[in-house]
Amino acid sequence: MTNPQLYTLLAAGALTLGCSSRFHPVTSGGPVTTPAGSTQPNLISIPPTGVIRISADDLLAQFQADADAADRVFRDRTVEVTGKVVYVGKTKTGKPVVTFGEVGRVLSPHVECYFQASDNPKVLVGERCTIRGQCMGKSMGVGAWVNDCVVLPNPEPD
Repeated sequence: MTNPQLYTLLAAGALTLGCSSRFHPVTSGGPVTTPAGSTQPNLISIPPTGVIRISADDLLAQFQADADAADRVFRDRTVEVTGKVVYVGKTKTGKPVVTFGEVGRVLSPHVECYFQASDNPKVLVGERCTIRGQCMGKSMGVGAWVNDCVVLPNPEPD
């Protein structure tokens, strides 16, 4: 093991062990390769209370890296998920659903955002948007689902 690899491994361990009770380790950005060759997401910290603002890609990376750990961190938390919409439709019971992630494969990684049956989310496939709702945890083991959603207005450009 070279010195840079050892320092990276030691720093990652120190971050994991040294996290205060005020923050939970979660990922941000793309995955990184550890010296042992396994793929792990980058670590960031989130506050234990309040809204979690996260990209759909980062939320998916969390659930793909360790669905049970991500479920413990995100379940029952209010999240604002930002990403590119890949599906807009309705469930069999008539609830609108907007999906971020991959589509076209069975059990593809995704974030499913469910709205009240009376809502009509005005988003289009391919559009980038932010949706706020209550994270309900892992979805069929390949992503997350968010309930009681609302589409947030896009910020005005500077």
